[in-house]
Amino acid sequence: MRKIQFGDATLFTLTDARPPPADFRYAFAAHTADFDAPARQIWAPDGLFHTRFAVHALVQGGAVTLIDAGIGPEPSAYFNGLGGRLDAELAQAGLDAAMVTRVVFT
Repeated sequence: MRKIQFGDATLFTLTDARPPPADFRYAFAAHTADFDAPARQIWAPDGLFHTRFAVHALVQGGAVTLIDAGIGPEPSAYFNGLGGRLDAELAQAGLDAAMVTRVVFT
């Protein structure tokens, strides 16, 4: 979890889920070989693409706005049984899902 304070607002970056690393081409299937070499060096030096499902919580004036909402707590068939842990991440930030007043999907 990361926390940034600016003015009277606090922005938390939470990790809802972290899938296992995947082959680089899974995430960038449409890119050409010219793109692959430099991109792989930066984003996938081990040949695998590492990612996470992030949720941001903006807290200001007692209101909590979630930017995205993760993949959900139940095992997802689409993500090979991976389930999210947003409730635990919110608790670590001192927040609770009941405090959320808005959700913004990107």
